[in-house]
Amino acid sequence: MRAQTGAILLALVLSQPACAQWSFFHIWQVCSDKHYDPDRRIAACQKVVQTEGLSTTEIAYAYLDMGDAYDDKKDAADSLAALNKAIEVQPLLWQAYVDRIPFLLERGDHAAANADFETLEKIDPLILPTRLPNIGYGSMGVEPNTQGTADEEKRQYDLAVAKLKAQLATTNAPDEISRQK
Repeated sequence: MRAQTGAILLALVLSQPACAQWSFFHIWQVCSDKHYDPDRRIAACQKVVQTEGLSTTEIAYAYLDMGDAYDDKKDAADSLAALNKAIEVQPLLWQAYVDRIPFLLERGDHAAANADFETLEKIDPLILPTRLPNIGYGSMGVEPNTQGTADEEKRQYDLAVAKLKAQLATTNAPDEISRQK
């Protein structure tokens, strides 16, 4: 009987981390999945950023997804704050610059938008992993079977840079980017 009790207790103890990992994975998935309500995504992202033991890149992606959820709610101030935090935590997260530049342009802060664009152009898009396995970046719309591949990451980066370059070129700011690559 004692051996059975020990085996049962051991099984319960060993199952706890797996359950906790699943729970964290589910929370992360809700944070990054646009199919969920923005308020639910924001709450999940807040839990992710409070989780101990994550890398700065993982925390930055959670802030990035939080910014996307706030944007879906049309809450520009909180979206921008989340993007600022993502960049503060991980300055090499190119997607955060891609998402922040339009906010800066909407506010008329062309100098900051251009500075972000110059930083964006210097970032190697392959320096950071795209995401955790099987979890996509909320606002990118990357196909699951191509997600995380170097070719897809570079393609997404190049598309985003080209789109922003065109957007910046159409602004009438005195510090407009006019150089050609």
